[in-house]
Parts: sequence; structure tokens; C-alpha cells
Amino acid sequence: EIHDLTSLSYVPDDLGPRKTIFDEILSELAHSERPLFLAGNPASGKTTVINRIMESTKCCYINAALLSAPQQVFVMIYRYISQNEKSISALNAYDWLSKMKKKGTYNIVIDEVDYLSKRNVMYDLFELSGIRLILIANSLNFANQSKKIHSRMELTHQITFNDYTQLELMLLLQIRLKHYLNYIEKPALKLLLGRMHTFSDFRNLLAVTFRAFSKIYSEGRTQIITDDIQQLSSNQNELDLMNIEQLIVLQGKCKNLQLDEIQASFVQKQIPISIWQIRQIIEDLISGQYIVNGAVSVNEKIIERALKNK
Repeated sequence: EIHDLTSLSYVPDDLGPRKTIFDEILSELAHSERPLFLAGNPASGKTTVINRIMESTKCCYINAALLSAPQQVFVMIYRYISQNEKSISALNAYDWLSKMKKKGTYNIVIDEVDYLSKRNVMYDLFELSGIRLILIANSLNFANQSKKIHSRMELTHQITFNDYTQLELMLLLQIRLKHYLNYIEKPALKLLLGRMHTFSDFRNLLAVTFRAFSKIYSEGRTQIITDDIQQLSSNQNELDLMNIEQLIVLQGKCKNLQLDEIQASFVQKQIPISIWQIRQIIEDLISGQYIVNGAVSVNEKIIERALKNK
């Protein structure tokens, strides 16, 4: 059960510190047609909140990091609205969208929108009528990257996902672990929260927590102590092991994912990439619902493209 509770795929019903933002987004969607702009550092809860939003609100989800070219976003929107999967150029798709006569507002979620900032794509998106953009960015300065983007972003309702505070991390752990939290001694919990708050990454917090529980179980103990947290959060080999374990779990969810081949290929090409980066990219791809024939398709080319976009 601990494995499930600390899994990245597990989303508790209680959103904890992100419940206020969740309610704000729902209210905005219900009472306004303004575009939404959500910004925050990685692992700040953006994907969790938007996935919960999409459970109750019909949306088209697009991960810009996975597009072969920024202009392909128009093809994705065209296919969603027209329900037509035929091959079409980005130019023709945009032309069709600009002349669209269908009534109603289509909610278009564009994650990793940072990847669209180098072209006029963002400007053209705002020119389309009949759609409401819900933009998600990792860069808090995204709106200021160009005058064109800035002028359009002023039209949006902007929501910032601040990094989790130590108190918020504690609340998230309480929501997930429930009574299992009693198995962590208070000094160990304080050390865990302090170190993970420094990293500002809830994913690492979950990974260290799971490893700590695995450690005491294998050693026949009932309490996680400070030495456990000290070892697991400061030993690079342990952190690498956690990332490898997560990759193995992810491998079971992916199609065409051969970790050894991917790592060897990057080394051969002299592309600097760590296990942590590979894991983060794959997690982002999975959370972005990159589906091919009913399965998540992640291969070397997709990872390399995402890495270059970073």
C-alpha cells in the first residue's frame, strides 16, 4: 500500500494546498470565457490540478513539448474540434479554425506552452475565436519573453503555483500517508521535510519516503529514523537507485521504452543527460497522455526532442 500511496500516478481526492487554485479555475471556467494562464516550477502541482479539472470539464489536452513543430498545435486543435483525423497542414488547419462557424467555446489545454514562445504561434492562437486557451508554463517569466506575447497575456486570468512551503509538504504527506505517518519519527520527518523543501520537488519527497519505508521493512524495524533520511537524501547512489526504480515502474507503463538502448544512445551522441532528467521527461510525457494505439509511446526520438526543447 505504501508503494501505491507514494506513487506519482496516485492522486488523492483531497488536493490539499492546491484546492483553492482548483476552485478558482473551476469558477473562472464557469463564469468567464477569458483565457487562463497557469505558471509554476516543475512539481508544483499544475498537472495534478489540471488533470482533476479535466475530469469534470471537457477539454482538449495538448503537450507542446511533444509537437514536431510549434505550428502543429493548430492541427491538434483542428482535429479535436472537427473530429476529423485526416492529414492536414498547419496552415490549412489554422485557416479552417479562423473561419470556424461552430458555436460554443472549446477548452484547449496547452501544457509546456513554453515551447511555443519562439514563434508567432502564441499570437496566432489568441486571434482564434470560439476557443478558450488554458495555458500551462514552467517559466514564471513566460509572459515577458516578447512584446507580442506580453500584449496577449494581459488578456488572461493568471494563476501562479508557488513552490510548496514546508508546511504544505507536510500536509501533502499527511493526505497521502494518513496513519503511516506515525511510522516516521518526528526528528526524521523534520529532516525529510527540510531537505525536500530545499529541493522544491515533491516527486523527490515521495521517492525518499518510499525508500525509507522499504528500508525499515527489509531490516525488520518499525520506525524511520534520522539516519535513514540522512542516508537516503544525501547519498547520490541512493538517489540514482530511486530514479532507476521509478524508471522501471514507468517502463511497465510505456510502449517502445528500452532504457539501456536510450542511455547508450545518448552517451554515444555525447548528449549530457542524467538518469534524473530521463525520468522527469518520461514522467512529463506520461502525464501529458501521449497515447498511441491505446498505450503510452515513449522512445529515444521523443525523449531527445523533449530534451532539446528544454
